[in-house]
Amino acid sequence: RIANLAATPDPDVSLHVASSLTFDGSDDYVDFVNPSALETGPGSFTYEAWVNAAVSNSGRMQILQVGNDLVTNDALTLYVEGGVLKADLTNDPGAVGATDVRGDWHHVAVTYDASLATNNLTVYVNGEADGTGTVTPDIASVVRANIGVLDNGTTQTSPFEGEIADVRAWDYVRTPAQLAANDTGDLDGTEPGLLGHWKLDDSL
Repeated sequence: RIANLAATPDPDVSLHVASSLTFDGSDDYVDFVNPSALETGPGSFTYEAWVNAAVSNSGRMQILQVGNDLVTNDALTLYVEGGVLKADLTNDPGAVGATDVRGDWHHVAVTYDASLATNNLTVYVNGEADGTGTVTPDIASVVRANIGVLDNGTTQTSPFEGEIADVRAWDYVRTPAQLAANDTGDLDGTEPGLLGHWKLDDSL
């Protein structure tokens, strides 16, 4: 079911996110209406979001999934596990972070640079690179993309527990400076390379 709306309490965080969605760690998730718009094939991409993951949850908590999760390399997954940020592709291990992102708001991101043969997948926490990996994505014919759960079309697992806000998708590699500058400046939808923007506020 669609997650419930929750206000962001911290005035410092409100500089970055006006509001957020609370996910209960059980059955809350958001489906993207037009997942095919996120098809990047073997090309570069960036996904970013603000998250406040439950401090008591050490399991896998899915932030987002883009792709069908049926065959090797056909889906990107960004998630928190053991408190740290991770990103990988279906059946293809990727990047593992080192920073515990639970218990407070953090800006998180994953980038894939198609121009690099190795260390081409990077996870970021608050604009700083936190881990790298090497992958070969083929995110095509996308029929599933969502926030808050891992879904292969048959089962849904790894529900997120906590809050998520301001999810953005791009078809190029955002620089660390661009990631660090993520703030309340609203996007108008015409920015070059923008694939999608989900504020997860009361306009959802």
